[in-house]
Amino acid sequence: MQTDMKKTISIFAIFAAALAAVSCDSYFNVNLSDQATLESLYSKRVSVRNFVSNMYTYLPREEHVDASEGMGVLRSDESLFGASQHTSIAYKLRWGDYGSATVDGDSNGTFWDRYYQAINQCTIFLQNIDRNQDDAPEYVTYMKAEATVMRAYYYYCLFRHYGPVIIWGEEQASMDTDGSTLDRNTLEENISFMLGQIEKALPDLPLRIEEVPTLSDEKDRGRVTKGFALALKMRILLLQASPLFNGNPLYASMTNKEGKKIFPESRDLSKWDLVAKAAQDVLDLGVYELVQPKGTTMQDYADAYQSVFFENWNSEIIWGWWFRTWAPSDPYAGTVGGLLAASVPMQIASAAGLTTKAPLYGWQLFTPSLKLVDAFPMMASGRYPVTGYDRDSKGLNYSKPHVDPVSGYVAEGWEDNYTQPVDVPWAAPFKAHKSTVGRDPRFYSNFVPNGFWWPDQSLKCRVTDFSREQGKSYTAAEMKDPEVYATNQ
Repeated sequence: MQTDMKKTISIFAIFAAALAAVSCDSYFNVNLSDQATLESLYSKRVSVRNFVSNMYTYLPREEHVDASEGMGVLRSDESLFGASQHTSIAYKLRWGDYGSATVDGDSNGTFWDRYYQAINQCTIFLQNIDRNQDDAPEYVTYMKAEATVMRAYYYYCLFRHYGPVIIWGEEQASMDTDGSTLDRNTLEENISFMLGQIEKALPDLPLRIEEVPTLSDEKDRGRVTKGFALALKMRILLLQASPLFNGNPLYASMTNKEGKKIFPESRDLSKWDLVAKAAQDVLDLGVYELVQPKGTTMQDYADAYQSVFFENWNSEIIWGWWFRTWAPSDPYAGTVGGLLAASVPMQIASAAGLTTKAPLYGWQLFTPSLKLVDAFPMMASGRYPVTGYDRDSKGLNYSKPHVDPVSGYVAEGWEDNYTQPVDVPWAAPFKAHKSTVGRDPRFYSNFVPNGFWWPDQSLKCRVTDFSREQGKSYTAAEMKDPEVYATNQ
């Protein structure tokens, strides 16, 4: 013990002596001239590339259905989204678990700080990029336009979530600002700033990313183009024209600290004309087009529709990324992997033996609304089958649709020996409800109605209400039996 202590004291003494041999001024005092400065960082190509990449790290992960921002559909009335081990923001909203007291963080739906950080990063970049002497002037010009649009985009992310927000303009947010002195800018001021940024950047943006010197179609796809900027403009105008912000009486009396009305008091239908014009401007670029079917069969049309989701950088994609959170061995890999996992019924996952693999487990979280199901047209007539619903004391009664008699849609009854038209060439005919017959190929690509075959030949099972039929739980073998469904009819 005594020997060890002597060694410890000796080592400490040697270290102290070493420090004493060095001047305090030279060891402890920081020479700021040795530190990286903004001027030196922005003068180097590698540093500039890193700053550009950083601007994109704040992008919302909207394909991640049960975390972060989640999908836009979860903010609509098109479907319900249940609870899972990762409770979604949409589920919290549904149950009233989201409010001003909610803990900050993406998982709780509070993105205020993250998007303002992103905005600040874009502003810092714009204030310093002219120091860059290591890149071609054309590329510097593009990066300025790119950062300008990205700043507008992050304001849009705030705007769609919170409504009108604080606009810092061309300056950084002050670090010592007293929050109690701040308030929202008006809706018009928000819209004006975002659109102004886009218009400012448009002349310096390319139609295709490979038009920019040093950039390539292969590795730089997903960066800002003219098409994305115009599509963003259309999205902003769409929010401005929507009943949510266009003369909504719920907001008519709201003012900020300056006494300005935050929202317009009267409705202006001409704002929809601006939306239509902005959408047409995107189409007029001649860069994007609908994916076309390779033939005229139902399967050809379904394949074309499905390729929009499963084929990376197809002709309908204006701005995108292909992001994955699970291992490459995951069969749900691809553009909509998380969406598939959230949609698969638990019984299907059980039949496939997937319940022990967490990413593959059928979460059965999405429940599409009947109104969404009714929105798909008929194949032969091209007409939409349901034009409205009866109204009772509780509102619309979706069990009593107003059927367009010319559409060819039949709301009641059954059809024997029906052959499922898409994705299951191996499947045997069965009895189908007539409301599911003769629909647009997109209907069959989005839904697997009750009684239909699940599109997996290895399973060869049909989707039924197994867990509730007289309290009975069916086995995987019974699920594969075509006659099982007869007990539910």
